[in-house]
Amino acid sequence: RDLVVTGALFSILINPFFFLALDRRLRRSGNAAEPRPAPSALPPWPGASDGHAVVIGYGRVGRAIVQDLAARGLDVIVVDDRDDIVEAEGPRTTTVRGNGASAELLARCDLARAGRLFVAIPNSFEAGQIVQQARALNPRLGIIARAHSDPEVAYLQKCGANATIMGEREIAAGMIARAFAA
Repeated sequence: RDLVVTGALFSILINPFFFLALDRRLRRSGNAAEPRPAPSALPPWPGASDGHAVVIGYGRVGRAIVQDLAARGLDVIVVDDRDDIVEAEGPRTTTVRGNGASAELLARCDLARAGRLFVAIPNSFEAGQIVQQARALNPRLGIIARAHSDPEVAYLQKCGANATIMGEREIAAGMIARAFAA
């Protein structure tokens, strides 16, 4: 049992480094797929408007983001690939079932007119693909991504994220702020 736990922890720790090395090797060899905008024959999803927000991932993190954006009165498109996804709350919120790394789906989110993209999925390799495609669709788009380690932060920023939030770092900052609050 201890061997299984040790193996799992080792895998969790080594994966970000593996994907970063793989990405570097593919880029050097010229075999890396360059992100390119995918023209969509289908119209944008309802909810796409000038300055709308797109949230990829509707788990605990994505749900909290969507609730805050809805409270601010923003139009929001929520993307999640789970079969059991619940419709996001709010009259100005559109829920789309699908993989956020799909070029067709991203094109239908009308990122060219979007104001912000929140990549709230825990898989940094897939998040990097989303960030690269989104950056190709809209070079001025504000992209905020979720990360779990320093190598993931570096990888997502290299992919084009404007900001990368690492949960553990934010928790530590919140604990310090509470400990020394007047």
